[in-house]
Amino acid sequence: MGPQELVDVLPTLLSIATLNGGAENLGSFLAEGKNDRRLELALVSASTKPEFVVLGLLPIISSNEPVRSRFRQLNRRDGSTALRQLELAYATRIDLLRGDRFHWKTLRPRAELIDWSLLIALIALVRNHAMKFRISQTKRTLSPMEFTRSLALELATLEEQLRPS
Repeated sequence: MGPQELVDVLPTLLSIATLNGGAENLGSFLAEGKNDRRLELALVSASTKPEFVVLGLLPIISSNEPVRSRFRQLNRRDGSTALRQLELAYATRIDLLRGDRFHWKTLRPRAELIDWSLLIALIALVRNHAMKFRISQTKRTLSPMEFTRSLALELATLEEQLRPS
């Protein structure tokens, strides 16, 4: 994997690390700055991506002073803005796909229907109690944002539902 590929996937990998309670470890990892030089450069480059900035919504990250001094954009305000940016980009993509009626109706869209990095970020936020969603149960059709949030909520709580009582 080259440096640019690492920069592209690193924000999503960091979100994955938080899925199962790894947010505290992520906070210390980001605060240390004692990593391999190539990884440090990748972190700095990745920190400009919205998927990385969303991590600022995690309480363990936004309240960590060493992390905040190192990555100033890891705060709740910037995290909310980044999340909104990701959701708007996803909604725009879905609207464009819907415009291609033939491929949309035949369920063969020309791009992925799920934004995996957005979904993973949302699951991490729900599991780390950084965000709560209310999805309308009365609507027949959900907006792209509501669909992704609903899917994240279902996947985030799936483990709890499957645990034996």
